[in-house]
Amino acid sequence: DEEGRGRAELVTMLSGFLDTGTDGMEEAVESLLERGLVTEDAGARLRMTPEGHALREKAYARVARASAEIHEGIPEAE
Repeated sequence: DEEGRGRAELVTMLSGFLDTGTDGMEEAVESLLERGLVTEDAGARLRMTPEGHALREKAYARVARASAEIHEGIPEAE
C-alpha cells in the first residue's frame, strides 16, 4: 500500500509465515532493497516499487495457476 510498512512490522509479519527467524527475514528485506523491489524512507518505512508490484502480481498468478492445478477435478464440496 502507499503507506508502506515499517521494517520491524514486516519482519515480524513474515516471520510468522516462514521459519527463518528474524535474522533471515532481515536478510530477505535487504535483498528486496538491493534488487530494487522495495524502497526504504528515512523513517524505515518500506514501499514496493513498480518492479516489486509487477513481481508480486506475477507470483500471485503463478500461485493461482498452481492452486487450480492441484484442485482440478476435486468437487468444491470436498
